[in-house]
Amino acid sequence: MPLLSGTSYTGTASKIANKYWFDRVQTGLTVKNNDSVNKITVYVADNERTLAPGETFVFDEEFEYFHVKTKNKTASFTATVATNLTSLQADNAQQNYSRKLLPSVLDEGKIIEGFENAADWTVTGTGTVTANTAQFQEGSQALKVNVTTNAGSVVMEKSLTSPRNLFFANRRLFLRFYVHQYANAITSLASLKIEFAVDTAWVYYCHTTISLKNLHKGWNCIALPINRELTWTFVSSAWTDTFQKIRLTITADTGVQGAITLDSLKMGFKGVPKFVVMFDDGHKSVRDIAFPYMAAKNIPGTFYVSQDRIGVDPYLGTDDLLRIQSFGWTIANHTKGHTAMSGTDSATFLAQIKDHATWLSAQGFNGSKHVAYPGGSHDDNTVLRMAKYNMYTGRSTQGYNNLGTIADEQYRLNIIYMTNNFDLTTLKYYLDLVRDSGTTGFLVFHRISDTPADNYDILTSKFYGVIDYLDNNNCDCITIDDWYKGNYGEMQ
Repeated sequence: MPLLSGTSYTGTASKIANKYWFDRVQTGLTVKNNDSVNKITVYVADNERTLAPGETFVFDEEFEYFHVKTKNKTASFTATVATNLTSLQADNAQQNYSRKLLPSVLDEGKIIEGFENAADWTVTGTGTVTANTAQFQEGSQALKVNVTTNAGSVVMEKSLTSPRNLFFANRRLFLRFYVHQYANAITSLASLKIEFAVDTAWVYYCHTTISLKNLHKGWNCIALPINRELTWTFVSSAWTDTFQKIRLTITADTGVQGAITLDSLKMGFKGVPKFVVMFDDGHKSVRDIAFPYMAAKNIPGTFYVSQDRIGVDPYLGTDDLLRIQSFGWTIANHTKGHTAMSGTDSATFLAQIKDHATWLSAQGFNGSKHVAYPGGSHDDNTVLRMAKYNMYTGRSTQGYNNLGTIADEQYRLNIIYMTNNFDLTTLKYYLDLVRDSGTTGFLVFHRISDTPADNYDILTSKFYGVIDYLDNNNCDCITIDDWYKGNYGEMQ
């Protein structure tokens, strides 16, 4: 999802409709399919055009982003912008453009560490650091860190290739990594500590520790605010100092070992903080308590429902759900029978997710391809089938409360689980970190109650406090469908 700044760009189309974004409105776009075999499809504004090999498409109206995809492997294309609007025209057009469709990541920043060579690092602790040529996204390889003892740590240290200060106003550090070992799709790592030193003796330095608990297997990113004292500790140093060294400490969780691949660390990340308020199951308390309170503040929600529960007390019926949807909500897929998906076969997937999506669409519901896995239960086969049958997003009740993290895989979104265990001060702290990191907070609720019976309930006053906080701080609140369209584009 590159942020484009020049007038010409050559890229590669894939099966996912990649989004190409300009930071201002443009006029005129020409896209040429450079492939000699495969077709590509271009989406811009309300236009969709499929291009044969060698064919060119010209769009001469205003636009701010476009998408390109292909059904067969990959295909090269070149996009050229005709002209820029004047600053005044661009400002006016930007004001009229809905922020809810902005992509979550505008700019990942510039690489300050590419993790290309294990020999550059001094490694201590209980484990190894080796080249990984199987999982990497930038450069020619990444570095895989194996923690080989239970609750052990690997410490890796090196000099920065280019000593620098790390201050970048209103931007963040951005780390991309791949999680390997996991149980029930969750990582067995505990934490990653990042330290930067001004001097080689580590007298003047700063550090922060990131929780790696509950992260899903696969690609993840984390955005680290640089102007937040609660996140970083400074020892006789400041962001404006010139830092010479970097040190990372990766620690496994209690009683287990773990592995992580480090791909890139960047400076200058720019994201658009957003919140997606989600409810699982379709309980009546959402209609009675959450929906009217959110509607009064023009905050939409996303409701994940199961066909076999619709209309069965205490769950909402079709008419109530359609009415809620008419207020801008998304009604999404929680499987037909609220069925755990881990370990299931293809036939179960088809019946519980794909066929349920067809049924939801037939009833007039708008989010049938957005899936919440009941009980968080899913596995690698679930994810593969989600992609095969063109589902849009997938999320569980796991992979939670890792603040500032971004799942690079759309079928394993990281969430913030809003349970009654947390007091309102803690919940607001979570929301602050999402805003400061410039990421998306997927806030998952189940039931709202004046007398919570278990962790699936959240006290009404706490729920009101969360919604008030989002409203009073002018937070961008969107549905899962808005989030998907902003990051992946309209999909058929």
